[in-house]
Amino acid sequence: MKQEYNIPQAKRRFSDLSEEYGCAFTGVTICGRVALEKEKYAQLEEELVRTKRERETYRVGFESLLGLLNRSFRQDLIIETFKQRMVEFPEIKSVYCLRKKNMLSFSVFMNEENWAVEDKIYEIYGELIDNFSEIDIRIRVLRLWGRKEDEILAVEGVRLLV
Repeated sequence: MKQEYNIPQAKRRFSDLSEEYGCAFTGVTICGRVALEKEKYAQLEEELVRTKRERETYRVGFESLLGLLNRSFRQDLIIETFKQRMVEFPEIKSVYCLRKKNMLSFSVFMNEENWAVEDKIYEIYGELIDNFSEIDIRIRVLRLWGRKEDEILAVEGVRLLV
């Protein structure tokens, strides 16, 4: 008896490179497929770079806007706090506030000299400086002695207290 052996046949080589690399398009060579893929990835990279630039532009814009809003909010808080604290003193005739970019300047008008009230005003001033150190706050206490406010007021401002 003769034994028969199965001899594995040599694997068949693909006749076409496009067939070998699984290219669905007939007649497209591997170089053409690589070129198509490179172009596709180049477009994706370009879009990614453009998107990153746009996001950075928006981030900087929003960061600036939030900074302005934060500073404006803090200035409004200082103004309202100072106004409410000045109402406590009947000796104060009026209060003006000049608001600039990162500065608040208050002018407090009193009819006559009163050191106790002035000391309390400067205590409030110290508290504001401690709590809002990033904003330049200035306070001037002025005595009218029978004069009008506009005779003494060097710069314009918004009248907070009548």
